[in-house]
Amino acid sequence: MAIPHNTVAALAEEGIDTVSNLREFGDNELVQISKNLRRPAGQIVDLNNAARMTSRPPFVLGAKSLMRLKVATDAVRYYEMVGCDLATANMHYSNVLKTFADH
Repeated sequence: MAIPHNTVAALAEEGIDTVSNLREFGDNELVQISKNLRRPAGQIVDLNNAARMTSRPPFVLGAKSLMRLKVATDAVRYYEMVGCDLATANMHYSNVLKTFADH
């Protein structure tokens, strides 16, 4: 999905930590998550001054990754509807989900 590791961790904080969690998210929720990642809440220790706190930097979730997440949410709901297993092979974007999106 081309999502950086720290963004994957932030997605887990938003409730997406397994593939099966994707069934709970629609387009509106994914857009909201994208907005939340751009302006994360909370503070972290300033890397330039350990005595100071600073706002958390934004997480990277590009348009391509967001589009792929939307396709994956649709695929998860479809797979569950037809009784197909949520296997890693079924969720590979280039080999499977890209074709799913085309149809």
